[in-house]
Amino acid sequence: MIEYLPMIMNVPQEDVQFQILPWKRVLSDAQKGQLDVIGPMLETEDRKKFLVFTETVFKGNISLWVSRNNPRIKHLLNTAFDDGKSSKFDHLTFGQILGYSFNDSPNSPYNHSKVKKVEVQTVEQGVKMLHSGRIDIFLAFDPVIEHFIVELKLNKDDFFPLTGATQEVNYVMGISKKSPWAQKVVQINAKIAEVAKQKKTVK
Repeated sequence: MIEYLPMIMNVPQEDVQFQILPWKRVLSDAQKGQLDVIGPMLETEDRKKFLVFTETVFKGNISLWVSRNNPRIKHLLNTAFDDGKSSKFDHLTFGQILGYSFNDSPNSPYNHSKVKKVEVQTVEQGVKMLHSGRIDIFLAFDPVIEHFIVELKLNKDDFFPLTGATQEVNYVMGISKKSPWAQKVVQINAKIAEVAKQKKTVK
């Protein structure tokens, strides 16, 4: 996104200030107009109250990841993820980044009353907790968790997403309604389409 954002905003890269902040603070700052753009992110109804969303910047998978070395999830290794069989996930600990969600259905094992949820600040922190067994299942964007598994010099074969627990989602940029950039979303969307076409041509 450090390379991509200046292109779709049509500004020099040196004019863009990037910050990595806790998710709740990011949303709060956007509501106050203290930052212009958040992303990549998911579009939700709640966020529409204070953000204007661009067209899809890219598509990606978000999955429920586990560690093969965790004895508490051995019974899940050869079975497919099934929303209707929440008992398989009883007493397991799900980790998620602040602000992330996965399947709002009350029947989802992720939302079962016997499942403990732990919110973490960063994907790196979540990977460390998954590796150490402090969480049993971690909700993560696939390329990002794969990056940190390598970055932390862990064995990538020890980690994998649960079968059937992957959702393809559209990632967009959220622009604060209090930012002057909110008035330029049509031009930004045109630039997103142009850049996507260029990238496709290069491939």
